[in-house]
Amino acid sequence: GNNNILTSYNIINKNIFWKVDLSKFLSKKEIIIESYVTSNNILIFFDTGKIVELNKLNGEILFKQDLNLKDTNLVTASGNYFILNQSNGKASFYKQ
Repeated sequence: GNNNILTSYNIINKNIFWKVDLSKFLSKKEIIIESYVTSNNILIFFDTGKIVELNKLNGEILFKQDLNLKDTNLVTASGNYFILNQSNGKASFYKQ
């Protein structure tokens, strides 16, 4: 199967709400390191510094950004900011 298909489904009855194909934006090796739900949206952070924002109700891609931060291994939220920490010790701030 394709590792870049993000699927939202009901965990009780396994019915699928939506699917979105992120193949044009992501490589097969990129992994999700963190996700945050903000009002009606989901922010997904990947280990390469890529960020995708989706509408959580229908899966529509609202925003994509490539911060090009290799080996991002931790994302934390602080107020309106996200702190992306890389394995080399660098930290970057991303304003929501």
